[in-house]
Amino acid sequence: MPKRTKTFVENELNEIFKLIVRGVPDSDIYKSRNLPVRTYQQYRDRLEDRLVAVHMNQKTEQILFHKEITKERIMKDKRIFEQVMDDESTRPHTKVEAARADMEANVVLFKLENETVMFVNTIRKQQTDVLRLDAVSARLQPISSEVIPTTTTS
Repeated sequence: MPKRTKTFVENELNEIFKLIVRGVPDSDIYKSRNLPVRTYQQYRDRLEDRLVAVHMNQKTEQILFHKEITKERIMKDKRIFEQVMDDESTRPHTKVEAARADMEANVVLFKLENETVMFVNTIRKQQTDVLRLDAVSARLQPISSEVIPTTTTS
């Protein structure tokens, strides 16, 4: 068996991933790759961890993207409020309303920043907890095709 260098393991992981995606059963994969069941399960766990991490990063990027869009819209409104407040011809009552709306926009921006950070951190914590639980349960369960039949004597 070849030495398990980092490059070798990465190639092995890529090949296993391709086989899993094609729907090849676990037992066929580890037998065709000449891997012990335990090593195969460790590789499979690594692949699952990577997929979860990629999914988490995509979700986080989407949240941050939508936050930026919302922030830009609020900033556009704030610029309009500032124009109304700076305009000499604007009635005082309208200026007060624009100032009130500007303050509310500031509060919304503050909440948007803080709640986005809290939400992203919550997602990361949940994903970490899921990874831990999955890793523990996967290590406790044998691969279903590897169940050793028991012999009974009559």
